[in-house]
Amino acid sequence: MRTEEELEKFLGFKFGNLTANYNFFPVQSLNTLYLILPKCANLSIKHLLYANAKQDFDSPFREIKAEINTYNNTHSSNIDALKQLLTGDCFKFTFVRNPYERLLSCWKNKIRWPTTFDIKNEIYQSHLERLNSGMGDYRFETLDVSFAQFVETLASLETAQMDRHWAPMYDLSRPDLITYDFVGKVENYRSDMGHLCELHNWVPHREEHLNRSYIETPAEFSDAYIRALIYKRYQEDFEFFGYEK
Repeated sequence: MRTEEELEKFLGFKFGNLTANYNFFPVQSLNTLYLILPKCANLSIKHLLYANAKQDFDSPFREIKAEINTYNNTHSSNIDALKQLLTGDCFKFTFVRNPYERLLSCWKNKIRWPTTFDIKNEIYQSHLERLNSGMGDYRFETLDVSFAQFVETLASLETAQMDRHWAPMYDLSRPDLITYDFVGKVENYRSDMGHLCELHNWVPHREEHLNRSYIETPAEFSDAYIRALIYKRYQEDFEFFGYEK
């Protein structure tokens, strides 16, 4: 862990126009602190931790989702509480994902899926605001944005201009400041989570991949130019977390 001043600066950093950027999931009874990285299986992980904390392995996720999403969540607005957790002896972990796949998931879930609603719908408008958050100009009037346009836009933005869902994982987790006891990978979810369950005597939950998308992958995802843009903008994620170009 670096100096207290550096940690406070990290916790106080703002992405886009959000009031709370970092989202931690502390589970006191398990002596565990989970850093939630968007689009990295966090619903499945929170469900497993919640089930073990409550010893409730039967309630379907959909029935208790709201309770899970508010259970012990600690946002960056509570800096003092987070500093105490991050400098304590609890087990600290997070999960990362291949940057190509993570960005595709962002586009499917935050850009393409909301277009199934009317443009005046609250869900549509909230996702449009998320897309435009942090930019100096209101760049997009609708969510009719291709994957290529999405990537080209992100490639031109600084991290502070991005919504946290597509901000670089390195900037969201800052492993140079925080010593994580374990960093799992979504691609190895079953084996990595199995390791954690064995290590801590957690009971694996039978529900996995709770937010799977059925939206078709666009052809641009395989385009060499688009993939090169992704790699250049998220190079630190590729290199630090061990993903191939």
